[in-house]
Amino acid sequence: AHAHAQVRGVLDAVHAAAQRGHWCLGHVRYEAAAAFDAALQTHAADGPLAWFAVHDGPLPWPEEDTGQGPTHAAWLEWQDSLDRADFDAALARIQQAIAAGELYQVNYTAPLRGRLQGGADALFAALQRAQPGGYAAHIDTGAQQILSVSPELFFDWQDAPGGGAILARPMKGTAPRGA
Repeated sequence: AHAHAQVRGVLDAVHAAAQRGHWCLGHVRYEAAAAFDAALQTHAADGPLAWFAVHDGPLPWPEEDTGQGPTHAAWLEWQDSLDRADFDAALARIQQAIAAGELYQVNYTAPLRGRLQGGADALFAALQRAQPGGYAAHIDTGAQQILSVSPELFFDWQDAPGGGAILARPMKGTAPRGA
């Protein structure tokens, strides 16, 4: 989906494929927000608003990769886009807002830019070795590659007769209730 009007159609098609037993994976960009609420405004997306692949079943996980040898070398040369003074000023505003009771929690992020040296598959293998387990994905859309080794399961929707269930495993911010 490259336009907001196409996003729901893509999600409906993916949902229908999943209900038929297919394995579906992909992503919906934050910039697709207006597809769900026109009042939400974002900057222009640098790729499709929604992209999914549909498969008959999962592929076997690749053999263990030791990351050795020249074909397995991958690294990133990072460039910070935020200088220290701007970072300190933003943190001070956040702390003031929390102290004033305007905010409870903020996940403050800043973009990093990097240049990949080597292949995305080798980088994914290195990330996987550094953070094993969790919920990893390497999505190759042809135009872009998305690599994630998140420890967090956002959600797993299990459709069942008479009702469904959603399983979520957040990485932080929640804990079982105590006595």
